[in-house]
Amino acid sequence: MRRFGSVEEVAALALYLASDESTYTTGADFTIDGGTLAGAANPPKPGKK
Repeated sequence: MRRFGSVEEVAALALYLASDESTYTTGADFTIDGGTLAGAANPPKPGKK
C-alpha cells in the first residue's frame, strides 16, 4: 500500500475487537501495517504519505 495507516483504520480494528462481531475471535494477533511485513519492496518512510 506504500503508506502509513490512518487513525481511523486502526480505530476500526479496535471497534471490531470491542464489538459483539468479534466474540468468536480468540488468541489472534492483528498486524495493521498495510502489508509491510508481507514483503513490501519499498516500505514507506516517516513523513511521507
